[in-house]
Amino acid sequence: MFKTLLTILCVQVSVMALYGLGSETITFSGINTAIPDGTASGMQDVRTITSAIVELTEVRVRLKLSGNFNGDLYGYIRHNSGQATHISVLLNRPGRTLWDPNGYSDYGFDVTFADSAPADIHDYQLVAIPLPGVPLGGTWQPDARFVDPSVVSSNSPRSAF
Repeated sequence: MFKTLLTILCVQVSVMALYGLGSETITFSGINTAIPDGTASGMQDVRTITSAIVELTEVRVRLKLSGNFNGDLYGYIRHNSGQATHISVLLNRPGRTLWDPNGYSDYGFDVTFADSAPADIHDYQLVAIPLPGVPLGGTWQPDARFVDPSVVSSNSPRSAF
């Protein structure tokens, strides 16, 4: 059984390039990959981006998922540079709290992640409740909770932006 379908991943990078400010937008469309239900291994999509960028100043990620039960989802992006690795946790079981171990039962995402957004996606229903069968939209802070998904809650520390 498959719960969710990843259809678009878009990364916008604002940079301090060698000769001043610039930006690039990289879009990975046509992914249309099913995310399996009931398995911690999930699915993986690895993309390599090469650029003349010297220094990152901002990264925005658009994620489009269709399916159900957002509270089951965990997703991150990883950047490798030489020996260094940086992980940003985009989703870690949104809506999961100490009182609600299942999280939100909404139907997917069509969101952009930006550290500068006004609200944390983990607790999005405090700001917006999507209509039944409609993915959550808008611009949100990444979940950033680098915690085991089986124990994460809204109170978990947010350290992986």
